[in-house]
Amino acid sequence: MMASAVAHGQSGQPAGNRPHAGDEPPGAASQPATRAVDDAAVEEMIRRLGDPSYDARTRATRELCRIGHRAAGALKEAAAGDDFETALRAANLLEVIESVYFGGCAVRLEADPARVSWNEPFELIVTIRNESDYSAQIPLEMSARRRGEVSADARQVGDMVDVADYLRVVSPDGRQVDLKVDDILVDPEVADAVEWRARGGPLGELPPGREVVVRLTDFNRGWARYPLLSRGVHKIDFVYEPQWDDEEFRRAGVGRVASNALEVEVTEAGPAIVRQRVRPAVVTIERSGDELVARLTNSDDLPIWINMNWGTSQAPFAHVVWTVFAGRTHEEELVEPEGRAPPMDAFTRDRLVEVAPGASVEVGRISLAQLLKKAMVQAVPAGRSFQVRAALVNQCDLSWQRRQEPALIGNHRVPEGLRTPLPRRMITGRFPSQPFEVIKPEDAPGR
Repeated sequence: MMASAVAHGQSGQPAGNRPHAGDEPPGAASQPATRAVDDAAVEEMIRRLGDPSYDARTRATRELCRIGHRAAGALKEAAAGDDFETALRAANLLEVIESVYFGGCAVRLEADPARVSWNEPFELIVTIRNESDYSAQIPLEMSARRRGEVSADARQVGDMVDVADYLRVVSPDGRQVDLKVDDILVDPEVADAVEWRARGGPLGELPPGREVVVRLTDFNRGWARYPLLSRGVHKIDFVYEPQWDDEEFRRAGVGRVASNALEVEVTEAGPAIVRQRVRPAVVTIERSGDELVARLTNSDDLPIWINMNWGTSQAPFAHVVWTVFAGRTHEEELVEPEGRAPPMDAFTRDRLVEVAPGASVEVGRISLAQLLKKAMVQAVPAGRSFQVRAALVNQCDLSWQRRQEPALIGNHRVPEGLRTPLPRRMITGRFPSQPFEVIKPEDAPGR
C-alpha cells in the first residue's frame, strides 16, 4: 500500500521549510519578499488592545495574529507596561501568538475523484495560500529534503497526522469519522515520523503570496485514513481555531481559518460487518453435519492476513482453541490441538491467507464425537445443551519478526518463510467466538 503526499509552492517546485538548513525557500526569486514589520504600526496595534471599542480591540488582535511571532518582542514590552488593560491583553495574546498558525491564509479543499465506492481510494488536495503581507507559520512538513529521506508510507502517515488536527469529516448520518491509523510499530520509519510529531513536529514559514499544496493520497484507504463506509455524501472541511484564554477572542473567532465545505459522494456502502466498527476480525461457529466449523470474517475496512501455519501457541505458528461450557457453573474445558509442535522450517508463506473486508475463511473444525467424549459433556443429560467457543490465537506478525534475536529478516540461516518481511496487516492476539449451543443427542454416551 504505497502512498505519498507532496507539498508544492506556487512555482510547482517542492516547498522549503525554515527549520531545515540548506533548503531553498519555495520560489523565492519570483515571489514578493516578506514586508518588514513597521515598529510604529505594531505599537499602534498594541495600543489599540486597550481601546474601549470592542471592534477596535478585535481588529488589532486579528492584525497582530497575522504578524504572528514577529510582533512577540513588542508584545512582551507591552505586557510589562503600566497600562493594565493593554498589558493584560498583550500577555494573553503573547501566550498563544508563537503557536498561532495559518495567519492570513486561505484554505481550499478538493477531492480527486469526488465520487467513489467505499473501497476506492481518492486524494484529498489541501491548498493553503498566504493572502496577508506577512509570513505565516505552517505546522506541516514542507521540506523537500526531509520528505525525500523517508519512505512513501512514512510520508503518507505523517501528512495525514499533520492535517488531521484541523480536518472534520462527517458521514451522511451526521456522525464524525475519526482518523484511523494502523499499527505504526511494524515499520521503524513510520514510527519515527509519528514520534517526531509527538515531540513537536514540523514548522515552516509560508511567505506572502505563496501557497503550499498537500496531497493526501489514499485518504480513505491508506495506512492512516478516514474510512468512508456509508453510502451518501460525506462532508469534509478544514478548521483551525487558536486556543485563546480570552473569551472575547474565542467568541470573535480571532485567528480562525476555515476552508470550503467539500462533499465526497460514496456510491456503494461497505459490508455491514465492516460498518459496525468492531475488532479487525470476528470468529463465528456453524454446524456442518457432525462437525463444528470455525470461520473468521474480516470486519476491518482493509484486507487482513491470517496465519494458517497451524501448530502451538508459540510463534511463528497459530492455533485454534475450542472451549466447552457445561453444567450450572459453566466450567471451561479446553480442547487443545492434537499432535506435537511442528519444526520451525514447517512455516511457509503459502499458508498466509489474505482476506478481503467482509469476506470469511475457515480456520478450524472439530467433530461432535470428540466433544461428546469430554467428561464435562458426558455429565450433561441427553436432550440438554452445552456450549462451545472457538478462539483463533496468533502471535506471529511483522513486529514479532523484527523483535527476534538473532535477526530473522535477511538471515539465510532461518527458514525461508521468515527471511523476508511478513505482511504488514497480519492479525495477532486472541479472537474468541460467541458461545455456540449444542443439543446433546439422545444416543450420546453419559447420562
